[in-house]
Amino acid sequence: MKRVGLILASAAIISLSGTAQAIDSNSRYQAWQPPAGEVVQSTQPGNKAEMQKMIDELNQLIDEADKARAADRTFIRDLRDVVNQYDWPWRKTLLEEDFTDGYLETKSQWKILTGDYKLKRGLGLHSNVVERQTTSESRQKLSDEEAAAALIGAIFDQALKKKKKKPDDTSSNQLHAANASIISKTTVSNAFAIELDVDVRSQQGKIELGVYQGQANGTGYRLVFLPGPSASIEIQRLGSRGKSIIDVADKINAKGDRVHHLLWTRSKQGNMNIKLNNKLILQVADRSFKDKFNGIIINNEGGEFSLQKLVVQGS
Repeated sequence: MKRVGLILASAAIISLSGTAQAIDSNSRYQAWQPPAGEVVQSTQPGNKAEMQKMIDELNQLIDEADKARAADRTFIRDLRDVVNQYDWPWRKTLLEEDFTDGYLETKSQWKILTGDYKLKRGLGLHSNVVERQTTSESRQKLSDEEAAAALIGAIFDQALKKKKKKPDDTSSNQLHAANASIISKTTVSNAFAIELDVDVRSQQGKIELGVYQGQANGTGYRLVFLPGPSASIEIQRLGSRGKSIIDVADKINAKGDRVHHLLWTRSKQGNMNIKLNNKLILQVADRSFKDKFNGIIINNEGGEFSLQKLVVQGS
């Protein structure tokens, strides 16, 4: 009966995916017929909850069939691939923000590290590094004589006073003029699903979305989205030995001056999928991190962005 249940459930999933086809002579599977007198009934899920319940039951049947070697291994593997397209194992909502309403649901969890972020009703959590950088440069325009005098004065001042720069010194802050960074101290499970609606309001810069362990700029993953004419998305790993690119998708369609929807999922096996505007553009596996993450970080590098909606779900 388990075999019958497995075949019925798999047939329901395949019919939902629209990939059911008649078995021909070139198929790697052999046709199966129910025993004489057995009635086969089809089941159509009425809503998303019912479909997820059916998928959960199917996953359990697949595991049992695989363990008992009750079905062809190739069939088992292919069936898992189909089911995984519809499975949503991230059932717990960890963070949900609609920034366009003008206020934060979890105000105490958010902290600005560098630059400016402002909540604007109808627009979202807005950050304009382009404007900050241009304004800073316009205020620092000097004549050649003034620039030379300022440089000589700075050299003598440094030589005579031997002043040591502190990490929070104004000159240090100038190095971050082209960066705006904000974090949410939300614990994220090792397997997660993160959705972000971002309004790209310029043709330059990039936005980074990441999960981290320990400190905000510590180890973890980063999704780097570079919109514009030559758009790209890459997944980075920040480890104890530094930063490395796991995979990248380039030459994608992601024009500026519009809202883009990003979906980043990671399974308990370390498989990561990236969807841009509901289109799968990147699939990669990395099992470097097995523990939970301590927070979420968002960086604006040289652009103008408005974050409209952020939803984080875990397993």
